Amino acid sequence: MVAFIDFSREDPARCALLLQRPIPGFKPSSDVYRAAEDVMERVLQVLAAAGVDNQGDIDCFVAMVAGLIDAQLANDPGGDRWTRHLDRLIARYLDDAERRRSAR
Repeated sequence: MVAFIDFSREDPARCALLLQRPIPGFKPSSDVYRAAEDVMERVLQVLAAAGVDNQGDIDCFVAMVAGLIDAQLANDPGGDRWTRHLDRLIARYLDDAERRRSAR
């Protein structure tokens, strides 16, 4: 996620194409979309290794990271006001996912 955040901060326009739909009707090419699917597959593997496989937990993780990137790019471009909290947020996220998994 650090590498993905760094990529997003280095190229905000490309990040917008990946995380948002700024161009009405824009559809990525199949090669580009396949690359995005490969990245997401790696994220899913890492989450599964941490014991996270519930779709709701995965959705929350994606929303958390994307929201962090959006807040950073919108409010402190070039800085790290929001992205510096990535490790803290992931730790809290994993603690919550573990607590809820144990309760099942």
